[in-house]
Amino acid sequence: MKTHSHSVGIRTCSDYSPFGVELDGRTVSGGYRYGFQNQEKDDEVNGMGKIVSYEFRMQEPLLGRFISKDPLSKRFPKNSPYAFSENKVIHAIELEGLQCFYTSDGNYIGKIGKSTEVRVIYSSDVEEVAKYVQRAMYDQTKGTKREKELRLNSGKANQFSKSLGVSQEQLIAFGAVIHQESGGEKMESYAIGNVTMNFLSEGGSNELKTLEDVTMYNNTFAQGATQVGYTDFISKSATQQNSKFAIGAAINAIGYSKGKAGYSDFSGGADSWDGLDLISTTFSNSHRGYTWNSDSKSILTQYQTRFNGGVNVAKWNYDKTNYQITATKIIGKTLFTNLQGNRGEKKESPTKFN
Repeated sequence: MKTHSHSVGIRTCSDYSPFGVELDGRTVSGGYRYGFQNQEKDDEVNGMGKIVSYEFRMQEPLLGRFISKDPLSKRFPKNSPYAFSENKVIHAIELEGLQCFYTSDGNYIGKIGKSTEVRVIYSSDVEEVAKYVQRAMYDQTKGTKREKELRLNSGKANQFSKSLGVSQEQLIAFGAVIHQESGGEKMESYAIGNVTMNFLSEGGSNELKTLEDVTMYNNTFAQGATQVGYTDFISKSATQQNSKFAIGAAINAIGYSKGKAGYSDFSGGADSWDGLDLISTTFSNSHRGYTWNSDSKSILTQYQTRFNGGVNVAKWNYDKTNYQITATKIIGKTLFTNLQGNRGEKKESPTKFN
């Protein structure tokens, strides 16, 4: 009788002292980026386990202190501005306390504190975490009377959520562009979000390098980025802002571009898009004069037929190898494309939206 044996190795395992020092003989690193309280380690610069990077400050576990002052220290004069977790390291975790909480599909849960860091709640924990957020929002209205409860509830909300790495202003501005560009179909909105981040991930253009550039200024990449559209969007309720799935699409696109788990590219890898102006005789569109990938002809014909376009796409230039643009897919009323070569999109105004 033949038997088989299997062994399982441990890639990452850590035990910590109360302030986050990795214990000798009880830590297997394995190259994992995150450590104490699920925060990112800064091993490359300062050495293994010597610095933990929280969202707003760095913490030194050997000292049990932050290495910079608390930005909210004026509101809490009884605390040391360098104290870590108020020295309550057995039953509590560090309260960063400056977050706007959303679900991964764009539903707004609430805000704790005055800053606008966006945190996304794990989908399996939405109902439970929403309770902690709502309790913390109540606690903060009571000031120092419920400081202990605020720390506990905020800590629980942080434990089951992840920072998206953008501010709420950036998220809302991105949502405003998607809302303006999309016809309202969910997959269309999500794909528009992906295209924007794909464009930036590929290097953008000389004038458009950041998410702020393409969402907070008039520019030739995203025609939906306008002061009027932004002003209208920020006046909407949180529910209305996600009525075209715009906030969910923005969260998904940012998460995917950062390599976070649970997010997808719905655009087929596209880095540009066109609307009905491409096939309408009422408008001009420079892409009509481009040389298209030969495989795009059938998709363009579908697009023209589906929306009764008056422009004859059959007369456009097509080539199998020397082409400037490729049509990837149609979602809703949007045609998603890939552009070849350097990008020339630019800002049309130096004034940031307000």
